[in-house]
Amino acid sequence: MADVTLPIHIIKGRGAATQLPHRFEKDTRSAYDDGWGTLEDAAVDAPRLATQLLFEDARSVISRNDSPAL
Repeated sequence: MADVTLPIHIIKGRGAATQLPHRFEKDTRSAYDDGWGTLEDAAVDAPRLATQLLFEDARSVISRNDSPAL
């Protein structure tokens, strides 16, 4: 069966576009076309998501925790 690849630009600007396995990885994953058409839907160019900036007025840079559980 041929490997199914999705274009990297689908999630451009939203974290890692690929997740390459490292040498300690025990699991392997591959895209599989099960006939539901989900791979074709994922390959369609999705609209770019707008970046949101949220401003927060912090009371302090230092955080303290006096809990006896720690």
